Amino acid sequence: MMSAMYQSQTTDIEYQLATGPGKKGFIAEQPPQEISALFADTRQAAVEARDAGAAWDAAGCSATAAGDCGALAVTFDRAIGDLMSEFDAWGPYL
Repeated sequence: MMSAMYQSQTTDIEYQLATGPGKKGFIAEQPPQEISALFADTRQAAVEARDAGAAWDAAGCSATAAGDCGALAVTFDRAIGDLMSEFDAWGPYL
């Protein structure tokens, strides 16, 4: 879960670099129309995974399974699954 949390944070950072003019890694402020929906869906999935990971971590779930940790883990796991599905959807463009 910790690894997934860091991966979702990294995806969010990479998005910011790719779309931020003047930043190392800049590609474009807006993606080409052909991939704009896929780009937006991947971005949304990354944000949801990042937020779910942050909630899981903030609840102390990396050290305990008490309280809401079970539900937070399930939410985080689903968010990571959704993000992985979005990554898979990029296959035709790679």
